Amino acid sequence: MDKPGRSKVLHLYPNPENEVERFRRWVSIIGGDILGLSNEDIFKHRRVCHSHFEEKYCCRNNRISSIAVPTLLIPGPLFFRQLPTSPLRENTTYANYFARY
Repeated sequence: MDKPGRSKVLHLYPNPENEVERFRRWVSIIGGDILGLSNEDIFKHRRVCHSHFEEKYCCRNNRISSIAVPTLLIPGPLFFRQLPTSPLRENTTYANYFARY
């Protein structure tokens, strides 16, 4: 995993032209705001942190295998769900607020 004082290793998404199914799988797993982006934009401008890959996918020099898919530390659906933008009442706790949704 990550060591203090070291830069985070980031991985490119699979090429959507050469590895269509693998690219779609990564996008589906990561989800969030990338779902509205073009394949080209994701491939050229987005990266996935090394922390999201199991050790079995890791190779030498911080590379990942050609069959790697991100599976670790993936936020659940609530993380990406659009929450209402109404202000919180003073007596509302975050736990109570999220319990309603």
